[in-house]
Amino acid sequence: MPRAVPSLAGVRPLVLQADLDAAERMYEEGLRNDPDPLVTPLLGAVLPDPGPDGPLDQRLQRALTAALRTDGWTLTVQNEDGHLHFRGETDVSGMVDLHRLHAALWPVDRHLLPGLLFALEVGSSRVTPVVGPHGASVICDQYFSTEALADYTLPERFDRPDLVLTERDAVRAARRLGIPHGQQVQDALPWPYFRELLSLEDTLARLEQVLPRVPALGPLLTLLPELRAADDAFLHPTDDEWSDLFHDPIPHTFLTVTGGDDDLSLDTVNEFLQNHWECGNVSPQWCVQVGRDGEGHDRLAAYLEHAPRIAELAAQCVGVLNLANRSLPAPKRT
Repeated sequence: MPRAVPSLAGVRPLVLQADLDAAERMYEEGLRNDPDPLVTPLLGAVLPDPGPDGPLDQRLQRALTAALRTDGWTLTVQNEDGHLHFRGETDVSGMVDLHRLHAALWPVDRHLLPGLLFALEVGSSRVTPVVGPHGASVICDQYFSTEALADYTLPERFDRPDLVLTERDAVRAARRLGIPHGQQVQDALPWPYFRELLSLEDTLARLEQVLPRVPALGPLLTLLPELRAADDAFLHPTDDEWSDLFHDPIPHTFLTVTGGDDDLSLDTVNEFLQNHWECGNVSPQWCVQVGRDGEGHDRLAAYLEHAPRIAELAAQCVGVLNLANRSLPAPKRT
């Protein structure tokens, strides 16, 4: 006679504590990442009021569009771990050749153009970096690590894993062997672009003295101080925001002074950018994390006010340099 199958009627299913804990964590995470208490306080306060129509993300986008222009850079917003992450990433624009300006100023004051380009690099670095010879040398030094050259590249090249080299010896060997190294940009260009760079005040004082020769540079007397003031108005990032940044300068505009097709600084920057993109890296130049209860609102307001101004002033400075360069005759070839 077949045995009766016991009925499960009235038997409650077994719920593991681990399942309960997981469900609670999912609920808490959902509350933490709810965008409404993060976005709503911004609308009509830090950002313009976009009106009540549409989903929250569309209202935020309308408010951002109304609040600022992003010429030369891209703003993204992500909701991560209970914070809105506002990230500003530069758009790569192109190259400007200043070899005529270099040739005209070099006999008069060999420190002036390096000082102008360095001031522009510093002032633009946090929104739309303008990179000249000095910035290219920084990229080169970081991209072609001298430490890796000494510890790995050269020992492998000589099949000598026990080879011990100082960084100076490694660079010397790389120069002899034609191996890319961190000093190659500085090797290829005049030293005033990298050392004993002038302060902004000294640069402007020297600029006034040469204006009769290159009057087209005159607007820089006001543009560069305005650029520094706008950069100074940026508030310092928090530690969490600092870790969110990409600390190598991604050039919005690259300035070269060589005037030739064989430009090692340009080749180095292009290789760095190509590797950066192929690796799928993101490269925010600035970041603000906005939390609840007004956290980050002051920094976001400052960034949204001054980032477009920095981008605009940097573009104007590049335009002045380009116009001044084109106003000069081509240097005589020797």
